[in-house]
Amino acid sequence: MRVLVRVLVPMKFGLDLENPISFKLNGEKIFLLGATYEGINVHSYLGNNLDWIDKQKGKISYQIREKLKTGESLTTRTVVMNVGSEDYLAGTIDLLVSTIFDIYFEFANNEFTLREKSHEKIREKAIFILRFFINTYRSLTSEADVHNPINLDLPAFELAYSKINYTSDKDILGGEYIFLGRTLNWHQPEATGFSKKNISPDVLSELKMKLNSDEQVPIHLQLLADAREQAITRRDYKISIILSATAMEVYLQNRLFTECVIRNKVSLTTGRGKGRSSKNYIDAITNGNIREDLIGDICQELTTINIKKTTNYNDWYNSCYEIRNKIIHQGKIINTKEESKKAFLSVVNLINFINDLLVKSR
Repeated sequence: MRVLVRVLVPMKFGLDLENPISFKLNGEKIFLLGATYEGINVHSYLGNNLDWIDKQKGKISYQIREKLKTGESLTTRTVVMNVGSEDYLAGTIDLLVSTIFDIYFEFANNEFTLREKSHEKIREKAIFILRFFINTYRSLTSEADVHNPINLDLPAFELAYSKINYTSDKDILGGEYIFLGRTLNWHQPEATGFSKKNISPDVLSELKMKLNSDEQVPIHLQLLADAREQAITRRDYKISIILSATAMEVYLQNRLFTECVIRNKVSLTTGRGKGRSSKNYIDAITNGNIREDLIGDICQELTTINIKKTTNYNDWYNSCYEIRNKIIHQGKIINTKEESKKAFLSVVNLINFINDLLVKSR
């Protein structure tokens, strides 16, 4: 059967989208129709009071104009400020250009129902098609303002379906479609800060100590923080898993460098069979495979423990390492936060486990 998904994309494309774009994806004919809309994006810094938009007495405003490639000048931002210093910035009004796409595609009759589960599958396929289109468009235009959207970048979906399995181009685009449902996307309170509590006195004390230490935050901790941000704030679970996996590799290399310096260890033994040899520790760690060389040979040499036979290793291998490889090499799609959470926790647990073993084995 044929379905129609209308989706709002907060970007502008350099295309005449009123003329349908058709292409084949996995042997299936897809149609895209679009329309560009101009609007505004309002940021208010005075709570729910939006009276400042009218710029009444006591407020001043500044217009920021940008010169376009066409030679025209366009107001892209209006900044409204209070005259009194106690409030300062009231808010900003930014020009917003969006595109509404109508995506026509096939959906299996045996998977279609009027229930929400079927709606989710239709939305997922629409997003897959949209990303394919946008990635292809970006590869040819290199337009910096067009990016690959995640679900939260797409604030609204409208779904419709036909009772007739249209085959001709004219019928597909001009046929009758029945409204199926509407979906709105928004950030949950945990991603906006509204439900946040103050940190505990112990954490505050540790924060002050670290701030006064002049020590930079280790890169692997920055990557893990980024992984949480991608999963919770942006719901981009794929990128979250990739960042968690990268954090593990960065931690391991840096930690093993440090441990070799502490122990005055100049060389390490890595490799299998006839290829097993002793190498300078920098070369061994820098060029070593994370599983076989770093976690396998080097960690076992330093701790006397075969980490690859532990539960922490198996959890990391199954929940993070393998999933990361499937994302990168097979294009695996990750749609649930549980997968990214498992990957994140497996990395944290393995890092803590290895760190404790290294300290205890000195």
